[in-house]
Amino acid sequence: MSRAQTLRRCPGPGPCQQRVPARLLGCRPHWRTVSPPASSRVWSTWRARQRRPGDPQAMLAHQHAIRDAIGEMHRAAQEPRR
Repeated sequence: MSRAQTLRRCPGPGPCQQRVPARLLGCRPHWRTVSPPASSRVWSTWRARQRRPGDPQAMLAHQHAIRDAIGEMHRAAQEPRR
């Protein structure tokens, strides 16, 4: 039996119409525009939140990592294509 997934809109630029599972930050095309260091920060801060639920510093670090990754998605959309 499959578990029902909560879907939400990708926060990428456009506005992106893709619906992604709530466990993912964005759709694949937009997630690929995030730099490896920024995507690593998103995942590492997510893991820290899982280890320390309720820790406000872990939550804040994860929120900042998400904000930075979404910023990279939007900046990448503004760059001229090669």
